[in-house]
Amino acid sequence: MKTWSILTALVLAIVAMINLVQAVRHVPPAPVAVPGRPPANIVLRQELRFAAARRALEAHDVRGVIGYIADLAPPQLSADHASMEDYFSAQFVLTPCILDPNNVERRWTIANLRSKPLAERLPAGFRVVEDLGGGVALLQQGTP
Repeated sequence: MKTWSILTALVLAIVAMINLVQAVRHVPPAPVAVPGRPPANIVLRQELRFAAARRALEAHDVRGVIGYIADLAPPQLSADHASMEDYFSAQFVLTPCILDPNNVERRWTIANLRSKPLAERLPAGFRVVEDLGGGVALLQQGTP
């Protein structure tokens, strides 16, 4: 009986090792950003675009649900495929913060603008804490 247990454990270990080797062989390497050329992968592009935003959120100890402002108002945002792709990729990159396009009661807000100037989309009562470039800005409701 003991011999069978040892033999079974040995077979399971061998099968597990074979599966591990096969899995490692089939996983492609992570894409690498080439300096001077934007990455083809949308997630990598957003990672680069929102890197400063992530650092700013961490520096200001911002957590939880934050507002989200885009070129389009919230009702039009959900109807535009490109804007929704931008929203979801920004949400992915800025996790663990949760982006809320209906930001009227949020103290902190991320602006993600591609075509409109920030002054045009800045809600009343908000101020720019940090303009992070590329249409990305960290906003705060109220006075400093």
